[in-house]
Amino acid sequence: MFSLRNILPQNRISLVPHLRLFDACVQPILLYGAEIWSFDYLFKNNTQQEKQYINFLPEKVHTRYLKIIMGLNRSAVNITVLSETGRFPLAMCAIKSTLNFWHHLTNSKENTVAKIAYNHSFRNNIGLCNKLQSFLNSLHFNHVWENQNTPSIKGLTRAITLQIKDRYIKFWRSCLTEGNSNFMSKLRCYNNIKQDYKLESYLLTDVGKKVVSQYIKLRISNSKLMIEEGRHKNISSKDRICPLCKSEVESEIHFITECPSLAPLRHKLYTSISDIVPDFNLMNNANKFHFIMSSNDYDISKTCINGVAEMYEYRLEKNK
Repeated sequence: MFSLRNILPQNRISLVPHLRLFDACVQPILLYGAEIWSFDYLFKNNTQQEKQYINFLPEKVHTRYLKIIMGLNRSAVNITVLSETGRFPLAMCAIKSTLNFWHHLTNSKENTVAKIAYNHSFRNNIGLCNKLQSFLNSLHFNHVWENQNTPSIKGLTRAITLQIKDRYIKFWRSCLTEGNSNFMSKLRCYNNIKQDYKLESYLLTDVGKKVVSQYIKLRISNSKLMIEEGRHKNISSKDRICPLCKSEVESEIHFITECPSLAPLRHKLYTSISDIVPDFNLMNNANKFHFIMSSNDYDISKTCINGVAEMYEYRLEKNK
């Protein structure tokens, strides 16, 4: 995985080719034999399935890789890293492999060792059979298990994949809106600007990696702003004061739209945006912040990324 970083240019995120290399070279190693062992880790009693997807050991490598290519540190929240890139947990690939393997077993000759072992597991409802039956039942595919076959394994895997992706997206959204208070506090900004579970178009712009990384850090609350630094230092949220103006809590919206110390750089950014979108200056601060941090237009995204990164770099230099 680490050697792949040297294959592509380091001054750009190059997201798509990096992900293709990961899927071709790293994922097969991580999921080797997953059709046998993955269900033991993914489906444990009294544990929400989607949480197990995130805690799945191969997923730790997957999210670490995404953080590396986007220039993020280890403390970036895994579910935000996945949703920014539109990637789903590797557990879903493991589930698909398991279903294909189950179909292979049910259609194997009775005298093969694999089929004999499967029949033993099926009769005693143990091992993979026990886990797979529970999984199919939870998705209301009881009839598939009862028939011990399916007319189309491709159709079955497609239907199940769509359902578990839909469930995962609901889980992701609930994490942003209904999680524990600390988690919700950390992702309050992200919840306001992230609308859909998809690859964000700004990641495909031809802007330098360092510049885009600074923008991402502000989006997913992985920055050096006091609203985040104060959390690590156990400082009360109301006391996480901006080190530049020393008057307000340094939140993301304060940093981008309010801090008087950043007024010249902010004016430069606002002017650049107004040249493209004349009505921008008519927006209030909340709408300006949302616009800057979530635009899907290529040219506007580049303008916002460069402007925000310049402000962030200035802030870091002043606070050394």
